[in-house]
Amino acid sequence: MLRGALRPVIAQTGRHCTISKPYSHTIKGKEQAGAIAASLRRFSQAGGPVTMIFRQYVVVVKVVVKVVIVVIVVVEVMVVMVVEVMVVMVVEVMVEVMVVVMVVMEVVVVVMEVVVVVMEVVVVVEVVKLFDRDSCTYTYLLADPNTKEAVLVDPVIELAERDAKLVKEMGLSLKYVMNTHVHADHITGSGLLKKLVPGCRSLISQVSGATADVHVHHGEVVTFGKQQLEVRRTPGHTYGCVTYVCHNEKFALTGDALLIRGCGRTDFQEGSSETCISPVHSQILSLPDTFALYPAHDYVGQTVTSVAEEKTLNPRLTKSKEEFITIMSNLGLAYPRKIDVSLPANKVCGLYNLPEDLAAKLADK
Repeated sequence: MLRGALRPVIAQTGRHCTISKPYSHTIKGKEQAGAIAASLRRFSQAGGPVTMIFRQYVVVVKVVVKVVIVVIVVVEVMVVMVVEVMVVMVVEVMVEVMVVVMVVMEVVVVVMEVVVVVMEVVVVVEVVKLFDRDSCTYTYLLADPNTKEAVLVDPVIELAERDAKLVKEMGLSLKYVMNTHVHADHITGSGLLKKLVPGCRSLISQVSGATADVHVHHGEVVTFGKQQLEVRRTPGHTYGCVTYVCHNEKFALTGDALLIRGCGRTDFQEGSSETCISPVHSQILSLPDTFALYPAHDYVGQTVTSVAEEKTLNPRLTKSKEEFITIMSNLGLAYPRKIDVSLPANKVCGLYNLPEDLAAKLADK
């Protein structure tokens, strides 16, 4: 049956062959192998599961990379913006700080200028008190601490060299040698000091009748450096007495017109009890209570008093005019021991009829 069935095929091929069962299985296996190969070719062309997964991962990675790149770019842009903002803020802060520093420096400069002005106004007069034990006389050295210009008030001739030395040691420029009046208890050092300190000039009130380089009148102002002394006429002890008032430093040099708890005697040298009390009240005790008063003499162991003290505690000047005159008329004071030598000498700046030792000193200068 099998052979009959296959004859036509064999006849067509012209070959003699034997077909067995195993051969038929071989053909079937070949067909299956071909199908598998074709499937593999199609699978390789279309991509298998592994390839598809790999390609998907690649796509995801590419997307992630792109996202990361975008994020990096955005971050870079933000960083740049933040840095720029921070730089601008820092610069603005630095500018503000510099402005504040400049303002502070300007304020400091202004404060320093004010301090300098205040020092020139407040620390206006340097007062040095000098004392002559023999005549109980105070000599006052007043100096402007800024310009170093100075004046010397009521010097004593025996101590003129001391005064000149002090002026030199302090580096001062002595402008005037001044007197509050023509003294009867000592010879003025004005003339000798003019020789010891070249350039200084003598000064006294015009009504004193004494010779001097400069004569002053009531109401005038004596200047040294930036400082001022107002001249106030206070006759009574002598006709030519004056008081020098320093308003800036709130003090007055009263000479003998007003002493601590007293006043100068009025029984010689054109003195007058009737005249004395009125100008003392109107020209000295009319000053503010806080004003310090520096007299030309000390007989009670005190160096300074005040307007308030003398208005309430002075046993002579707190009395009525009549009581004052009575007190002054009954003092019973001795005749001044140096008056006969001092008065004529002081009329000519302390340079007349001097004792031999003083005359010799002047001759050497």
